[in-house]
Amino acid sequence: MKLDDFNIQLENNALTVRGEGRFEKESKKENYHRVERRYGSFARVFTLPNTLDQESVKANYDAGILTIEMGKRAEAKPKQIKVSVSGANSGGGLKTVDSKSFESKPAA
Repeated sequence: MKLDDFNIQLENNALTVRGEGRFEKESKKENYHRVERRYGSFARVFTLPNTLDQESVKANYDAGILTIEMGKRAEAKPKQIKVSVSGANSGGGLKTVDSKSFESKPAA
């Protein structure tokens, strides 16, 4: 396929990739003349998350491989939150619970 055979659209959090491939092969010999033709179109729609930065979408086509890159919006990326300790008691009234207290028990 050629680059002109692709149509890529991004609308309402849906990425649509359409294309049409054409193939033609001709062979002439002394006793015959043969022409093979293949045509085929395709369309794929991918639903994308709301966290996508639509301005960062890039498409690249190289050696028969179509690559589409997308990035997250800055506010959608996870943030590290620091917890501060207040008061003279460093325990802060927190209680430590071990994992055994969360084990499931069969119903009686």
